[in-house]
Amino acid sequence: MDLTTQEILSMALTGTDEGDAAVGSQLLKGHTHRIKRFKGDGAYDKLGFRRSLEGGVEQVIPPPKGAVARLSPKGETLPAHLVQRNEAVRYIQQHSLPKWKITQGDHQRSLNEVVMFRYKTIFGGELKVRTAENQVAEVKLKCLLLNTFREIGMPISYKVA
Repeated sequence: MDLTTQEILSMALTGTDEGDAAVGSQLLKGHTHRIKRFKGDGAYDKLGFRRSLEGGVEQVIPPPKGAVARLSPKGETLPAHLVQRNEAVRYIQQHSLPKWKITQGDHQRSLNEVVMFRYKTIFGGELKVRTAENQVAEVKLKCLLLNTFREIGMPISYKVA
């Protein structure tokens, strides 16, 4: 989801056996060149997912409680995704997780939940069709409709003072 416009950019319909980070990596393939900043919850703090964001994407992903900075093998430089994670770990150790979240604008992640609330309020939480293929089509269609509703009905607001 684009945090500025609240437009749904991609979606995946998954079962309970698939984690956010694994599915997120698949959704991002070939699109990271268009992403400047990724905000996600702790479920995305997986090395494989962070690696998929390489290429200048700023990663705002809170490391788990008690996380430690990762060291590089002797003489090697750390990849960018580990450098960003280590910076977050160090900041949280020196200050606190709530302060890190404030500095990173982490509160904006809740806009994802707002979009999901809007989806479920308008369309309900259950799917109407039975086959997996048709369920994916149903969710895609509903996301397109929600984007259309957003375009024609969302107020345009901006900070005045």
